[in-house]
Amino acid sequence: MSKINLIEQMQQTLTLLMQYEVQPLLSDIPYEYLLKETIARFPADPPSPQVLSNIYEFVCLASSHLKEQKVQEEDIPPYVDIEWICSVLDISRSTFYESVNGILLFPVVKVGRRPYFLKSEVAALFERTKGMGPHILGKLASKARKKLID
Repeated sequence: MSKINLIEQMQQTLTLLMQYEVQPLLSDIPYEYLLKETIARFPADPPSPQVLSNIYEFVCLASSHLKEQKVQEEDIPPYVDIEWICSVLDISRSTFYESVNGILLFPVVKVGRRPYFLKSEVAALFERTKGMGPHILGKLASKARKKLID
C-alpha cells in the first residue's frame, strides 16, 4: 500500500471519528467551559503567540459543533417554581436552598406553601452562571452574604 493511500485512509477514518464520536461529545459541552479548559491545560505561561493561534484555530473548528445554552424568554413562564429552577441551573434542591433561596433569588408569589420566583431574575442568574457549574452559586452566595454583613 502506498503512503498516499494510507494517508487518505487515515484522513477518512479521522473524519468519520470526528463525525460520529467526537462531535456528539462536544455538543454537550458549553463553549465557554471548553475554551477555559483548553487555555488552562496549556503549560505556556504566558502563552506564546503560536499557542494562542492554535487555540484560536481549534475554537474556530470546534465552535460549529458546540451548542450554546440560552434561555429563551418565551420558554419561561411568568413565574417559575423550584423544580424548574433546579432543572435550568442544573443544581440539586439542597444547593438551591443553601445558595440560591433567599440569597440570590427571592420568592415573589406564594401559592399555598409553594414559592414562585420571577422569570427575569432566574434568567439573569442563569446568564451570570452558565457554563460554570453549580459551585459558582456557592461563591456568589458567599459574596452576597458578605455584602449583607457590611
